[in-house]
Amino acid sequence: GVPVAQSDSLDVPSESWLPGDYFIQLHEFRVGEETAVGSYSIAVGVYTCPESCENGHGLPIVVGNNVVGDSLTIHMLEVTE
Repeated sequence: GVPVAQSDSLDVPSESWLPGDYFIQLHEFRVGEETAVGSYSIAVGVYTCPESCENGHGLPIVVGNNVVGDSLTIHMLEVTE
């Protein structure tokens, strides 16, 4: 679907990442009054921007030996009014 809200940032430069590292960040977003009633997924992912983010793509999420996509739904949000 089309994103209703989005936050793009990671306060840890990728050059400093090491295997096994964990990163915890809080992201706040507001659902606009114009958002239609319905169910919305909250998903996370990591993407690469080789030259510009217009040409970027999501990095694969691997569970075991299987690629399960390029984003992971972490919660469902229900807009009721």
